[in-house]
Order: sequence, then C-alpha cells, then structure tokens
Amino acid sequence: LAKIFWFFFNIFLITIIAYILCKKYELNNLETIIIIFLILYSVVTRIHLTMGQQAIFAYFFFVLPFISKSKYSSLLSGISYAKYSIGYALFLYFVISKKFKIAFLSLVPIIFGWLLYSLITKTNPIINLFEPFVLMIMNGKIGGELNLIHLFSFLTDFNLFNDEINRLFAILISIIVNCFFIYKITKLDDELQKLTCLSISVVLFLPHYAHDYIVLLPLVIYTFKNYSNYKNLSRMNLILLIYFFYFIGIHQHIGKIFPILTLIYIKQFLLLFLLLINIKKKPPKISF
Repeated sequence: LAKIFWFFFNIFLITIIAYILCKKYELNNLETIIIIFLILYSVVTRIHLTMGQQAIFAYFFFVLPFISKSKYSSLLSGISYAKYSIGYALFLYFVISKKFKIAFLSLVPIIFGWLLYSLITKTNPIINLFEPFVLMIMNGKIGGELNLIHLFSFLTDFNLFNDEINRLFAILISIIVNCFFIYKITKLDDELQKLTCLSISVVLFLPHYAHDYIVLLPLVIYTFKNYSNYKNLSRMNLILLIYFFYFIGIHQHIGKIFPILTLIYIKQFLLLFLLLINIKKKPPKISF
C-alpha cells in the first residue's frame, strides 16, 4: 500500500512542479500540457517511479525559492538538503549570493530532522552527520556503476592517494568548480534561467543515477519559453533533453562496449555543454 501511495504521490509531485513552474513563468495552457506529457512519459520518470526514489520529493522543495520569496519557502527549501547530492547546490547558491539569512533559515528543517532521526534510531548524531558524505565518496567510484560518473571522476585514475581519498579529492574539486558556476548563476537576471542552470549543475558535478535527471525539468520549461527568441539554442536544448529524458542509458552500453574515457564521460560532456550554452545572459549564437 505504501509503495502504491508513493508511486501516485510522485506522479502528483512531478505534475505539480511542472504546472507551478509553467504558470509562474507564464507559459500558455498548451505548452504546459505538452511539457507535463513529455516529463511524465520520459524514461527518467518511469525509472524514478519504478525505483520509488526521493529525488522528486527533494526537488519540490528545491524549486520553492524560485517560485515564492516568502520565509516559508526559504524555510521549507531546506528539506531538499535531505537529498544531499541535490540540495547542496541550493545551499551554495544561497551562500554565494550572500543570502545568509535564507541559508540559515533553510538549515532549520534539516537540523531538526537530523536530531530527530538520531533520537528515534538511538544512533550517534555525529556519525549520522557524516554518513551521507561517506556514501557520496563511495558513489564516486568508477567501475561497474557508469551511471555514477561525475565531471571530475577521471582524477581518481591518477592514484595520488588511496582509493577513498582519491574519490574525496575528485568530489571536492568538482564542488569547488561548481561554486564558480554557481557564482555566475547568481549574476543572471532571469529567475527561470537561474533555476535551470543550477539544476544542470546538480547532475553535472556529483554522482547521480539516471532517475535524478528529472531535475532537468526547468530546462524544458526554459526552452519552451524562449523558443521564439532563441530558436537555435532552444533546438539544441531539445535535442539534448530528448537524449537525457529518453535515451539516458545509451552512454552506459557504449562505455561497456568501448571503454574509452571520452565515451564513458559523454553524459558529463553533454551536461557541461548544456550549462555553458545556457548560463550566459545573452545566449550564444548556435548554427546547425
């Protein structure tokens, strides 16, 4: 019964996130229906619903500050930190944009949840605090789990330290580089563009399974909204979105058949390309 409830609750969340964002950023009813249809019937959504993951639940709170500027939205946005590989980017966004009060406020629910979990499970709160980071390091491992490659996973191949330290080093470098991109994101004027680029950075700089690519949803809305003004950019976005939403598993099969660095990392290269072409205030000219 719980699985059935979670299944339909996730469908509701996906639909409501897409609907609210479309209305917030003034897309018409037809565009809204098309976007919801494309999202619901995508491979990443089906994977997410089948596996019963929490990415959609966390992402609902992630987008709240871009929908409403109220204190309640800022407070509740901290719930997204529970999915650390997604929520961390939002916290960095608050800090880098010098919204320190919002950053502090957003920590309240996650600190409360952390202490409550430790109390209920009767486990050490310090150990609980660092467990997600240990898991993140383990997910940075190359080999077998090609879905969990992030942009700087290749640094582990240099064997500068032991296995765990190599992965930690690669993740720290990745987060530091993401801070640079988040700084650039804070300088954008368009709130939808900010959300779009921040969401791309989420899946670019840390290890993620395929179902987490549902966070590219704002890119669909941003593409539809700006299609008439930036047709070539929008067409490129749509082509890459089709790949990420409907053919996300291809890179894994290619990487297993041809274990070449560039093929294994094709997903990350495409995400980096997406971020670079969408992060500019004035989108670059793309001819094809």
